[in-house]
Amino acid sequence: MPLSKIPEAMDIPDLAKGYHPHFFTDLNYVGPMVGLEYFDLSREEDMEAFNKWYEIQKTKTYIFRDAVYYYCRLDVDILRQGCVRFARLIVNITKIFPFYDRTCHTIAGLALKIYRANFLKEDVIGQIPPTGYGGNVNQSIIALHWLEEIRENLEAQSYSLRSKLSPEGEENILNYFVDGYCAETNTIYQFHGCFFHGCSECFESGDINKVNGQRFYVLREKTRRITDLFKDYHFTVVEKWECEYIQECSLSRNTILELGHVKYFTYINLNPRDALFGGRTSPAILFYDVKDSEQKLRYYDFTSLYPYVQKKYRYPTKHPEITRGVDKCAKLNVSQIFGLIKCKMLAPRTMLFPVLPIRLEKLTFALCPTCARNQCDKCTHDDEQRALYGTWTSVEVHVALEHGYKILAIYEVYHYTHSAKIFDLYVDTFMKLKQESSGMPRQCIKDDGSVDNVKLQAYIQEYADHEQIYLDASKIGHNPGQRTVMKALLNSLWGKLAQNEDTTVVSFLDDFDDLLDLVNDKTIE
Repeated sequence: MPLSKIPEAMDIPDLAKGYHPHFFTDLNYVGPMVGLEYFDLSREEDMEAFNKWYEIQKTKTYIFRDAVYYYCRLDVDILRQGCVRFARLIVNITKIFPFYDRTCHTIAGLALKIYRANFLKEDVIGQIPPTGYGGNVNQSIIALHWLEEIRENLEAQSYSLRSKLSPEGEENILNYFVDGYCAETNTIYQFHGCFFHGCSECFESGDINKVNGQRFYVLREKTRRITDLFKDYHFTVVEKWECEYIQECSLSRNTILELGHVKYFTYINLNPRDALFGGRTSPAILFYDVKDSEQKLRYYDFTSLYPYVQKKYRYPTKHPEITRGVDKCAKLNVSQIFGLIKCKMLAPRTMLFPVLPIRLEKLTFALCPTCARNQCDKCTHDDEQRALYGTWTSVEVHVALEHGYKILAIYEVYHYTHSAKIFDLYVDTFMKLKQESSGMPRQCIKDDGSVDNVKLQAYIQEYADHEQIYLDASKIGHNPGQRTVMKALLNSLWGKLAQNEDTTVVSFLDDFDDLLDLVNDKTIE
């Protein structure tokens, strides 16, 4: 939210951000009001108010140093008063003080804190392990890319490589699964992920791996002992560290993600975050010419769709039953699956609004990914070229099947046998406060401005019948501050539960030792 919107949103009286020539920099300037070219007029929504203010300022001597001081003080005052009002509002409703908890630096973090403290019950939401659910050997995309290079080089010499990319899978040697093995040359190929094998270039030896709880030098020593064991049995061992290979091939993050979604899709385990997609925003018609002056154009808007879904529908709880492999997944009844499905789908050739989203550098709803990737005007591709690879929710897959999609193969399924409405009480609490702070409904106000109590009670009863939320007539009134906060809390909770852990984090430090620890922490890029 822009700082200029805080006074209105938090209902702060007699306080407005005002206007300032952001492109003017002469601190010692004293004279006539500076020209319009020094103002960022593209950000001004109310030009009439700005022009009125500017005309008044032109009649005065403009002292830039005083103007900067006043403007900056005003910014701080707006932020201070906004934070105080926001904190009081949250504390009064939830008993949570938002600025004393480091998990509450964002509205999403605050929403999750409120939910955990006031609504979440024990043993309901299953936390997915940082490395995903086990069950088979889960090679990284980078490791698979290296093994593919090795395979191509060996095949050029008429040799073969057994690995996760081969039909028979990885070779078990001396009770250890190895990444790659060439029987003709008696060579073992091992790819070492820096984090799980304790790379000395990337991590301090004495630091602890926060996933498995072991120190990095212990992980590195385990890796060395296994390599020495293979050599003692006269195997040739070729090793490659993750950081070295990324540098050698100049692999960017986007390239790695693209390889995971296309080339090595069937070889990596289901990642629940791959089922997260943005919403559809494309209009059906970009431009419509109204030729009849009597014709009316209308559009549909879903109000409060996000909290509506959270309240009305059941969500997966606890941990899923996981099925992996094409043969095992083929035996499942897709219509009975509730969870996530990693599969290969074929869309119908004609459909105005495709059901399933895919990622081709950006979110796309396409019937043929090859056409979408190459911007083709006419589709001439076969079924294999038109196949969609992805991870979707079972709800999406069920709807897609109803509209003519076909499942070509299923690679992995997360099926949740437990489900519940876990957000309904949270939504009811803040929806009630939001609705009460939205003001008196227009149909309940008489011509003289007084409240029609009969219509008000009818409105309250109708709202209760429809939403099972009972409004308090004495608390219904215009309160923009409370309404803004309640709406933000309603729209910010669920996404926090699916937050990407591998992202930029901003830390506020007030201790020099904490700063040194952060700078010297090699687990942070």
